[in-house]
Amino acid sequence: MLKNHRVLVEGKGSKRAVMCYELGIIYQEYSPENVLAVYSEIKKGWILRKQPRYKLGSWGRPSIGDSEGYALIQNARTLLRSIDASFYDLSHEEFLNQKEIDDHNKKIEAINKLTKNLKLADLDELDKVSREIKIREAYHSNKENKKGLDVFRSIDLIESIVNDFLQGTLKKEKSLLGYTIKKDSILRDKKILAIKKGSELIVNSEVLRPSSFETNFLGEQTIIQKMLVPKATINIPFNVLLAADLKLNETSVIDRGIEETFNISGKSRHFTGALLLENHGRKFLMDVDRIEITHGIFNAFFVEVNSQVKTISEAYESMKPEEVKKAESEGIEVLRQGEWFFIKTDKVITVNHSNFYRWLTDDTKKAIENKENLVLNSQISHGKGRPNTVYSVYLNGEKTDLVTYKVDHTGREHKTLFLDKRLSALDTYSHSQDKDLTFTSALYKVVPNTTVSNFQITGDVD
Repeated sequence: MLKNHRVLVEGKGSKRAVMCYELGIIYQEYSPENVLAVYSEIKKGWILRKQPRYKLGSWGRPSIGDSEGYALIQNARTLLRSIDASFYDLSHEEFLNQKEIDDHNKKIEAINKLTKNLKLADLDELDKVSREIKIREAYHSNKENKKGLDVFRSIDLIESIVNDFLQGTLKKEKSLLGYTIKKDSILRDKKILAIKKGSELIVNSEVLRPSSFETNFLGEQTIIQKMLVPKATINIPFNVLLAADLKLNETSVIDRGIEETFNISGKSRHFTGALLLENHGRKFLMDVDRIEITHGIFNAFFVEVNSQVKTISEAYESMKPEEVKKAESEGIEVLRQGEWFFIKTDKVITVNHSNFYRWLTDDTKKAIENKENLVLNSQISHGKGRPNTVYSVYLNGEKTDLVTYKVDHTGREHKTLFLDKRLSALDTYSHSQDKDLTFTSALYKVVPNTTVSNFQITGDVD
């Protein structure tokens, strides 16, 4: 969508089709004289050139037909479907004659109006001329013939209504594109999107599913969120409050981070910023896991922290156990995945195929009874978060709080954390050449963070 030029585009290079809705025309950007479709006032629908034949070649056989023309009509068809327009397919000859037919029909219509009261000669014969070229109805996104959605007029209209909402000049409730805009609130279906309390504008920054209109023309963010977020006094994902059963009118923002845009798997991901909230003396932190951002994972979290903290940085520091702070001050390696810290110890274990298992077997049970040293796959949980899979260490047949190898997280919220990548060779039993591999591996102590509680967010946040 090129808003400044008031046109919609689809495709690339010489196969790019351009729709000018106001003029009722779709043309090839590379050669504007190549008209692909026009809107017919007489037919109350778009007249689209029939797609030329094209067949992709196979091994030893070249492609045949008009590749560019085929793609252009396909792109024009996509544009028409995106605005929910009705259209007809015409052959090249029919397409060229359509304007002449429309002009002829307009003349007949005008003559009929003039002669209706004069009871002049019957005009059936003249009317037949307009039907000499048969129009073959093709795909319809809607059974009713129509021009489709005027995208730019709709955007202009909703921007005007939202500005009236912001300035307090909205006289009556308005509904448009799935939104209900009232004097003091905006709803999307039944979900509250924004609330205005005096000079304060509170915007719901959870990720809402865009309408087809927004998906086609505006990307991921809903149009009103895109307009309101920069003007909001407070941006807060309402689904976060719902996760902790907190009421909006009883919750205040103590500190907030800056608005950010991350690159996640080659795509821009907007984030309105971290929040430190207070509700009846309790403090809550909402943010995204910064370690996972470096791995291309957008993982938002919401936790209750120490009630004495006053800033976001203090909230983060309060989540670290004293044992972790001490290790960091002494220069000892500390790793983290989600709610768990892993402190490197001076203890080691020698592992090979005889004492490294992926699951508990009868042989393993006997090894524990015989007080052998083993590494066994197990799960750890903290609060309401999903469990993490670790490789727990058994020394002298007893399970310890020490782990090695790697840490996985169900739900794929976190990238796998390797404590010792070398042990991956022991993880595959099918390779006979690995059976003699033996490693002496450092052990890490597992320590949970000190959050009061954590909550699982339903949906996503912006």
